[in-house]
Amino acid sequence: MPDAWQMEVDARLVSGEAGSCGLGFGFDWGESTYEGHQFRIAPHAEQTMLEKRDVDGTWTTLLDWTDASAIQQGTASNHLTVSREGEDLRLHVNGVHLASCYEPSFLGYGRDGGVRARSQAAVPIDARFDSFRVSCAP
Repeated sequence: MPDAWQMEVDARLVSGEAGSCGLGFGFDWGESTYEGHQFRIAPHAEQTMLEKRDVDGTWTTLLDWTDASAIQQGTASNHLTVSREGEDLRLHVNGVHLASCYEPSFLGYGRDGGVRARSQAAVPIDARFDSFRVSCAP
């Protein structure tokens, strides 16, 4: 099946309560712009979100910040997993299924993925990522 893969990472915020960390996927880079998805968690708030960025710079929220008790708070490590089978995305934290959605955007070969971190305030954050792995279906 084309576009069948799984991406996972152990992520934690070492400092910065107003921050989030997660996975980015489906990225395609232009000369001065990009498109792709990001799945992030805010450990201190025990919340998660999913959004996409179109090449014109427009962000679309696919899953708004949602409470997720599976997220370990504070500086604890959280295991994040995104799975894609064609147009279906599945999101997991610490082995708990959080959400699934139909998402036909940004399919095909040659797209990038990686880790993401963001400060939600004017203070810096320190995010750590371990055991990043991408598995593709044959």
